[in-house]
Amino acid sequence: MTNLLSFLHYCPRPEFLADIVTFEGVMVAVAMPLGYEIVTRISERYESDVISKQFAKSIYLKMLLLWPLSNLLLCIILQFSYVGKCTIWGYATWLALIFFLPPVCLFIRFVHKVYKYTTQTEYILKEFFNVMDQTLR
Repeated sequence: MTNLLSFLHYCPRPEFLADIVTFEGVMVAVAMPLGYEIVTRISERYESDVISKQFAKSIYLKMLLLWPLSNLLLCIILQFSYVGKCTIWGYATWLALIFFLPPVCLFIRFVHKVYKYTTQTEYILKEFFNVMDQTLR
């Protein structure tokens, strides 16, 4: 336990925050257009907005846009507020690093979902029937 506490007292260098900002910016820049492209393609292919609305309501898409943007803001504030001392700033940088990991997992799941929507017609039809079943209930 003392090793963990001593690890938390390590003060990270502020340069890694720029790496987080860059990577999260890329995730948002890829997810937004890709998500909307898929929604448009599904609507055109099946001539129905039901599946595209379901995809647009996806928690992956919403969280993949909101979570990284909030962490981007935190990292930018931390980057410009570094004064050379590692007090509360050091703990906040660890928090930024911890908040960086879930969007990476979400991005991987989002890419997997996009892959399913673009390649597996059975998956799309299953989604369509699930939405229709929920609508009829």
